[in-house]
Amino acid sequence: MLPSECAAADVGVGAMLAAAELPGVASTTWAAGGVGLGEQRRPAQARARERNPSQEKSSLAPDRRADGLAIAAWARLDDRRALSSALGVPECVADRELILRAYRRWGVACPRHLLGDYAFAIFDSHRQRLFCARDHAGVRPLYYAQAKRGFVFASALESVLAGPDVDARLDDATVATYLKFVGWGTWTSSRTFFRAVRMLPAGHSLVVDRGRHAVRPRLWRHWAPENAPTLAPAPAGDFAAAFLDLYATAVRERLAGDDLVAVHLSGGLDSSSTAALASRELRRQGRPPPAAFCWLPAPTAETRFATAAAGMEFGMVEATAAQEGLTVQHARLAPEVFFGALIGGDAVHPWTHTNLLDAAVQRQAAALGTPVLLSGFGGDQAISSSGRAHYAKLLQSGRWREFGVLAKAREKQRSARVAADALLAALPDDAQARHALRRLRRRLLQRPVKPGKHFLHPALAALARPERPNEARGVRQRQLAALADFRLRPRLEAEAASGARRGVEYRYPLLDRRILEFALGLPPEMYLHTSASRFLMRQALGLAADAEQPLLPPVVRWNESKRDRFQWQAYTDAFVASLPAFRERLAGGTPSRSRYVDMPRLLAWLDAKRFRRYPRLEGLSRALLFLDLQT
Repeated sequence: MLPSECAAADVGVGAMLAAAELPGVASTTWAAGGVGLGEQRRPAQARARERNPSQEKSSLAPDRRADGLAIAAWARLDDRRALSSALGVPECVADRELILRAYRRWGVACPRHLLGDYAFAIFDSHRQRLFCARDHAGVRPLYYAQAKRGFVFASALESVLAGPDVDARLDDATVATYLKFVGWGTWTSSRTFFRAVRMLPAGHSLVVDRGRHAVRPRLWRHWAPENAPTLAPAPAGDFAAAFLDLYATAVRERLAGDDLVAVHLSGGLDSSSTAALASRELRRQGRPPPAAFCWLPAPTAETRFATAAAGMEFGMVEATAAQEGLTVQHARLAPEVFFGALIGGDAVHPWTHTNLLDAAVQRQAAALGTPVLLSGFGGDQAISSSGRAHYAKLLQSGRWREFGVLAKAREKQRSARVAADALLAALPDDAQARHALRRLRRRLLQRPVKPGKHFLHPALAALARPERPNEARGVRQRQLAALADFRLRPRLEAEAASGARRGVEYRYPLLDRRILEFALGLPPEMYLHTSASRFLMRQALGLAADAEQPLLPPVVRWNESKRDRFQWQAYTDAFVASLPAFRERLAGGTPSRSRYVDMPRLLAWLDAKRFRRYPRLEGLSRALLFLDLQT
């Protein structure tokens, strides 16, 4: 299933599907009585169909035998055995049919019973109702707009904009926020760059009832992570074993139905453990090992020497690859690739926000014919949280001695910074007090004041108003804030859109709903312990799974410093080399969106010496990408 599934109030569905620009897909549309649905699919491989019934072709037309339901879906369901048993149907029933049957049984409450990644819409012809839902983490996007002639939706933003009478004007507040707040708070849960278009937030459902009056969507949450129950006290070993079992299940279910699989592999715990679990599961199934892609450039004699001397990320990658017998393909980022990506992209469309090294990985995966890419992304938001938010909770509750023991054991040279951050989070919501403490923190850390990072035009600065979670006071609060934070939505959104354009589907085992709820219920000492940060994760990855050796080599499992300066140096070198090309392009004329950007300042920063002194990679990239220099 692909983005996009679409609906519109007339027969413009075909044009909406075509706007998604997905190569090698087959489109199916259905329209009746002023309502239309459409889907796009890539032809499934024979063996994939045998393993994954969700790839079977089925009609969009309403079921005439029962209650007139039509469905358009981009879905991959987990725990199919339990769901099939609850619905009283064979396990081989396709995912789309399972969703339909779940709706027949539980109505609009059906998403509470669905595990997996999905964005779907069901049109109930008897009730004249459209029901849409999106998975708990937002792995599958779903956009919608209230147009003059009705309601349109799609899982690709371009498809919604191609809907009849959809207002395609930019939202100035979103643009200002994007350009000004580099590094945090840019994206909200529902706004897009376009005034009329919204995104259905993760874990939400939507209903549109058709009647005499204008149709208006009604939204509600069907998954609330704050309601995850607290787990009963247990030994750390029991928690670790329970997590490893959930983790192995999540990986296994995301491997179902595909012949060739790829994995991200960095030196961190999340991607390394995902790659190890995937490799072992595929080996047990008698399937080829996963292709392993690393964002780091290929090691040279210089970087290998630095790795051996300082324990950098290269060594972590090679240790995991050697243990699991994986061949690692490294990304390459040339200046012309950087220039081409920023010139050929447009910030208002999600696929252009993909990390350039990740785009290189997608191209490599597509060339190898690997339709699935497993990623360890999402671990930091919950199960592999550092746990440092626990310091603020200790201070707030007056447990000063416990704070001192833990900080002394874990932080060493970082104790002053950790204390300042914890005190800042523990303070009441007093703006003046927070500002004073931030100034004191900067003095204590002796950090110089650097030039501003953004390139927003000063006249629009007041429009920038990001959503930013309150300071987290405790591990659970920090996890909840991270799940609602800007880092989750844009990456999932970008990887879904860009991957679909190259025939690659991302899957994230550590964003499995069962793992997230388990993580939210753990006591804080499972994250921040006197012996290690990310304590539970390290304990679990030291266990022997299925009588094999522990998942990760000790050098990876206990590493607490993921240094990847070579990766970012490659990024910086490629950008600096492309600066003259950007200056030349801007000298050729004034971009149509220049009113949003401080153009004199932008041009001044397209200078290699100045950039080397104060790198502004993200700020400059955002401004150049937004200017839409291809037009």
